[in-house]
Amino acid sequence: MRPAFRSLRAQLRHLLRARPLAAFAVFVAVTAATLLVARGIPQYRQNLALNLAAELVGTFMILFALTPIMRRAQESGVREHRRLDFDWYTDRV
Repeated sequence: MRPAFRSLRAQLRHLLRARPLAAFAVFVAVTAATLLVARGIPQYRQNLALNLAAELVGTFMILFALTPIMRRAQESGVREHRRLDFDWYTDRV
């Protein structure tokens, strides 16, 4: 088999595990039930659009602003410079 096909099969196998599918099914069922109950609310479409837009903006802010900041914060630890001449550095300081 080609490596690309193996990789695709591994990704599909990972996606189709039981727990994520069960969690997704529960999420879909709760969402469908909520949407069915909310049908009678006046101006439902406008409220839904407003709320979805706010969630979308928040999601993009987290993905594009907060995630890189958190990634940099995790990486910023003590960095050692192996070729630093410590005696030379302390003389200069």
